[in-house]
Amino acid sequence: MKRVTIGLLVMLMSSGVLAGGWATSDKSAKITYINVEGGWVRVFFQANDKADPDSCGKTGVVTFTDDNSNRDKQYATLLTAFATGKPVQFWVNGCLDGWGSKWPQLHAVNMY
Repeated sequence: MKRVTIGLLVMLMSSGVLAGGWATSDKSAKITYINVEGGWVRVFFQANDKADPDSCGKTGVVTFTDDNSNRDKQYATLLTAFATGKPVQFWVNGCLDGWGSKWPQLHAVNMY
C-alpha cells in the first residue's frame, strides 16, 4: 500500500512538470496585435510553427493577466518586440478562461 501511495504522489507531482511547451519555437514569431482589456493582455502573432501544447484550442495568441508576477517585464519585452519588429519565441503553461474561450497562458517570452 505504501508503494502505491508513493507511486501516485510521484505521478501527480510530475504531471504538472510536463504541462506547457513552446507556442512557437523556431524564432519566426512576429507580434501583429496587442490587446489590453479587463486585467488581461492578449498578444497575437504570426509564425511558421504555431502550436497549442496545452490544448487550449487557440494558436497564434498568448495571454497573461494582472496577477502575473512578471507582467511588467513581459509587457515591456512584448511592446519592444512589437515596436521594433523583432522576432519572439513564447513558452506557454496552461490555459486561462475568458470571453467564453480558453487562451494559452504566457510563461516566458524571448526576443531576438
